[in-house]
Amino acid sequence: MPVIMKTIKMTVKDKAAANFEKLSESGKQYVSQVVNEMLEDQRSLKEVMGDMSEYAQKQGLTPEILDDILSESDE
Repeated sequence: MPVIMKTIKMTVKDKAAANFEKLSESGKQYVSQVVNEMLEDQRSLKEVMGDMSEYAQKQGLTPEILDDILSESDE
């Protein structure tokens, strides 16, 4: 069964919106995934980030690779 996705509106500060717009597509997907997990499962940001961090480490994500991904938003 396909996952149904829906676009929502959120109000954020100007700087947050500007920083979001600068993200790479994968960065935007990451933010979307974090928000989805928080709202869908009603978990705290800390819980979601902890689970995602654990999963990423098991998949081989290193601090160096993460730095490379995050620096894409600066380009």
